[in-house]
Amino acid sequence: LAPTPPVVGEVEERIARLSGTCAEQGEPLQVLRYEPGQQFARHFDFYDPITDPPEKFEAGGNRLATIVMCLAEAEEGGETEFDQVGVRFKLAAGDGLLWRNLHPHCDGADPHSLDRRTSHAGRRVERGEKWVATKWIHERSRLAPPSLTRPPPPPPHFAAYMARRAAGMDTDLAWELATLDVSA
Repeated sequence: LAPTPPVVGEVEERIARLSGTCAEQGEPLQVLRYEPGQQFARHFDFYDPITDPPEKFEAGGNRLATIVMCLAEAEEGGETEFDQVGVRFKLAAGDGLLWRNLHPHCDGADPHSLDRRTSHAGRRVERGEKWVATKWIHERSRLAPPSLTRPPPPPPHFAAYMARRAAGMDTDLAWELATLDVSA
């Protein structure tokens, strides 16, 4: 396995701090390029314990959260749309969009832990190119046995909405989608 370039390691550590997780909980960064006419169909980022094979959960559990970072924005189109809550985000270069795929304090192997409001799509790019980097963050470290891993406490922006959800308050996913400046 090739060593991680320092800049990638720095980005992954920053993502861990912003999400209140450990870098070892993340899958490798994936970079996507969308040309005019391309889009990404509606989907969920979590693994569904009913339909996905058990080996998806072996290393680190389910996908707890997702961050999408905009590297270059399309001139027209290319928004990220959350159809279940009727929200679209047009990210500028340097912006990041972070959301949870699972309900707080749940085990991702339980089908009731999945937050189905996170159904989303990359809308069609009409003009220009869109470049994004995506990071999926798991419940636990993907490198060590679950008994040896404990993530750090979540940062304040995560803690606030986790507390609302844990208290059973009716929350709107739009408020739970944290738009971040990841360029600094």
